[in-house]
Amino acid sequence: MPDRFEGLDTHHRYGVVDMRSVNCEYLIKRDTPEALVLSILCDFKGHDPQEIVKIF
Repeated sequence: MPDRFEGLDTHHRYGVVDMRSVNCEYLIKRDTPEALVLSILCDFKGHDPQEIVKIF
């Protein structure tokens, strides 16, 4: 996946994060809609994904 976008008059660089490397508990504890949506993509650390999703 590219880490930049270059157009005619614009150049943007950004870091790419593999969401599978993020612990979902951190995002779930944030208790914001954005964090909860992102937590679906994270590592559940052996927890049953269905149980985690029921929290929502």
